[in-house]
Amino acid sequence: MADAYGMTNPAPQDAAQATDRVTFHGTPHNMGVGLTLLLAGAAAFVMGMTNVFFAEAMAWTFVIWGALFLFGDLIDYTSTWTVTPEALEIKSALRFWTPRKVWDWANFSRMDVLVKRNEAKAQDMRMQVYFTPPGDSVLEREDRVFSPQLARLVLEHTGLKPTSPANPANFEEIPAQKAEYIWNRSGKFVAAS
Repeated sequence: MADAYGMTNPAPQDAAQATDRVTFHGTPHNMGVGLTLLLAGAAAFVMGMTNVFFAEAMAWTFVIWGALFLFGDLIDYTSTWTVTPEALEIKSALRFWTPRKVWDWANFSRMDVLVKRNEAKAQDMRMQVYFTPPGDSVLEREDRVFSPQLARLVLEHTGLKPTSPANPANFEEIPAQKAEYIWNRSGKFVAAS
């Protein structure tokens, strides 16, 4: 059974594992932009509108960008985020360059919740988590549609602190106004100069 945010409720016989692993599935996106670009580019070839180099180049541009938009949407849809006591596992079979990432909780550096517009719905909110591999200075980031349960679990496992008193304490009741909420290790926000 899955709730509105893609969280899977495990079967009762797996009660011991239920407390250890919680899986969140990707969310569907509006694939209209990618599909429209792909079909418009293909239609130019079918209709014989590519006799001029510039027209053919534009048609190929539409086909390529349409395919890339669709591919990105499919990666988000097929991704799973699994919370375990040791780490956060992010898997996506379509992301062939890194199909599986395992981020241990001790190396999380930040989590952002972005509300992109006023009167926002769940799909208008994004969640970004930042991770620095041990012994490295590279900051990695993963984005997904906001999930209150996942955000709560990330904060519980990482111990990140809010950078502002305006940060919501209850993720189920985030104000539907355009805003950015940040949690990090120090609890202080340092703006980039």
